Amino acid sequence: MDNLRSTPPRHLADTPGDKEIIDLRRYWNAILEYKWGIVFLVLLAGGVGYVALKYIKPMYQATTTVLIENNQPKVINIQDVYGLNSNNQEYLQTQYEILRSRSLAEEVVTRLELVNMPEFDPFRQKAFNWKEWVPLEQIESVWPFEPEMLDFLRINKKPLSEKAKFEAVVGIFMSRLTIDPVRNTQLVKVRFDARDPKLAALISNATATQFIESHLAAKMALTEKATMWLGESLEGLREKLRESEKRLQEFREAEKLVDVKGVKTLNAEELSKLTERNVEARRVRMEAANVYQQMTIFGETPPPEYLLELPAILENPLVRSLKERQDDAQRKVDELSKRYGEKHPKMISAMAELKSIKSELETQLQRAARGIESAYKISVENERSIARQLDQAKNSLQGVNRKEFQLRELEREVETNRKLYDLFMSRAKETHEATGLQAAHARIIDSAIPPGSPYKPNKRMIFLMLIMAGFGLGIVRAFIRDALDNTIRSTADIEEKFRLPVLGLLPLVKSKKSKAAFEGFLSSMHSHFAESIRSLRTSLILSRVDQPYKVILVTSTVPGEGKTTVALNLAEALGQTEKVLLIDGDMRRSMLAKSIGLPLDTPGLSDLVAGTAEVEHCLHRLNGTKASVLTAGTQPSNPLEMISSNRFHLVLAVLKKRYDRIIIDSGPTQAVSDSLVLSSYSDAVVYIIKSEDTPAPLIQKGIKRLREVNANLVGAVLNQIDVAKRKNQHEYIHYSSYNTYPLKESGVTAAKTKRRVEPTGV
Repeated sequence: MDNLRSTPPRHLADTPGDKEIIDLRRYWNAILEYKWGIVFLVLLAGGVGYVALKYIKPMYQATTTVLIENNQPKVINIQDVYGLNSNNQEYLQTQYEILRSRSLAEEVVTRLELVNMPEFDPFRQKAFNWKEWVPLEQIESVWPFEPEMLDFLRINKKPLSEKAKFEAVVGIFMSRLTIDPVRNTQLVKVRFDARDPKLAALISNATATQFIESHLAAKMALTEKATMWLGESLEGLREKLRESEKRLQEFREAEKLVDVKGVKTLNAEELSKLTERNVEARRVRMEAANVYQQMTIFGETPPPEYLLELPAILENPLVRSLKERQDDAQRKVDELSKRYGEKHPKMISAMAELKSIKSELETQLQRAARGIESAYKISVENERSIARQLDQAKNSLQGVNRKEFQLRELEREVETNRKLYDLFMSRAKETHEATGLQAAHARIIDSAIPPGSPYKPNKRMIFLMLIMAGFGLGIVRAFIRDALDNTIRSTADIEEKFRLPVLGLLPLVKSKKSKAAFEGFLSSMHSHFAESIRSLRTSLILSRVDQPYKVILVTSTVPGEGKTTVALNLAEALGQTEKVLLIDGDMRRSMLAKSIGLPLDTPGLSDLVAGTAEVEHCLHRLNGTKASVLTAGTQPSNPLEMISSNRFHLVLAVLKKRYDRIIIDSGPTQAVSDSLVLSSYSDAVVYIIKSEDTPAPLIQKGIKRLREVNANLVGAVLNQIDVAKRKNQHEYIHYSSYNTYPLKESGVTAAKTKRRVEPTGV
């Protein structure tokens, strides 16, 4: 019983740290639920594959191994004549494409006369044509067609022309031929598929042989063509050589050239020396220009003080000597001025000497400045003179070079014509001698033999693939159906989608009668259903022990979810220990009176509220319990106004004093608004959800309506669970354990606990 008790919700609100986790158990449950569909698809795929493979004709493949020579034995070197280069991968790839070419296929078809073989008949190779299955004559006799429609539906039985038939046979041949190069070798596998193993070997060998012979024939034709072309070209080359030699001799005589090399050497040496002198003159001129520019910063007559600071002036020995004498005279004047006055004879003599030296120094500085200017002008003129000589030397050398270039050009022309003539002469002789001797570019290593077993189809592999495809399709179908199912299957769905705790799980009890509530608690006290009701009773009591719920409202989303059954059996379970009153609050579609065997016109809630019946006449005791039932009574014209009236409130207040608990069976939330009004009188609302039936969005709307009126939703009950269908699922595995649960308990035998097989759909 504890296993049937509802599990508290794992979470009632999302948390930021929640991460989506792949629920492998859910996928496994989906596979178990739709296992028979998977088995059906597997059997269907296997059956269709078996029948189809039985009628497929086998195909045989023969293989010929060919070696393509990379380095052909050359008796005479005439490869350049053919334009071939077999020492690379491009050459091998070219040969592979030749083996796949249509021209080679046409040659083999013609050689073996495959057009006349039944296996290559184009009409036998055609695909499925739906027009062959149309009974055109029978339909036309009943319903005449337009001429255009008749032309479309008729099968074109006009025989093919010889050319069209040949092209069709070539197409069939190419579709069956496979060229497979062996990696990192010069070998190539020539494979051919045919329904006759001997024919496959014959065509494979014929293709390889035709490939080799075609190449030899092409080389022979190319050799003959090359011989003719070389003979015609030799005459033109001979005449061209004579003309080039004549032009060379005429140029030498006209320019009077004997030895151009010696003259060119002398001019080159002179040019080299002039170039060196020009570089040196430019360097001297730049140095002189630099000094001259420094000197002329203050004009044409710079002050002596500035000239004394120039390194080029100070390098003059005379200036340096006068500068030293001036410094000595200045020191002498400074020493005498400390002892004597300005008019002292020694002082006058020293001052005169200093003045004389300064005058002489200024004169010498001016001479040095003029010397720097003269040196700058001389260096400029010298550079210009050397540049003119260099230009003259260059012009002279260029004239010699032009003549030399013309001479060399004529000589090269003569040499080229002579070499080309000799080459063509040599190739002409080689080609003529090689006309009767050719080497094959490929050879057959292994000839094809008739295969002993079919190449395709691999029936076992195809059959297994079809089985796996059927299995995979069944799995995908199961996952898709599971993903598209938006009904409620488990307690986790209720907790995650509606944020409601689950109070209990009720199994499905099948019955032929579907119009009345199933009173399974009293009829079968030790059944799975009764145990589930006890768990629901326990969950409801334990949900609030200190202040038990006085008025409990039982409702659902839509009719047929079993709310009346749950309310009736819950009242019987609670009535084992408490005084309980079950009120049928669904006055629009009352089913409770019929379920307990009372007439539909029995006085009930509507009569009691209207004041047309007494309380004692409206209450009916349930045998074996302390529970009573208050049926809906006479159907009123407006039930919503009746349950909203003060009279109803007073009646409910009186009944609450007489009973420990009151259970109200109300109408569905999506059908009518009665449950919304009744929830305002109730301490707790129990929401009934039918397993795998009611869509989740519809349930969400019903719960939202109750929450909008502040109803106290204490939890949900997942009803009508198909335990046999979900016995392998983890959440419902406890139901299977009851198969061996002892029925004898507290002195009650199995015969006394025989289950009443009635529906739970109300």
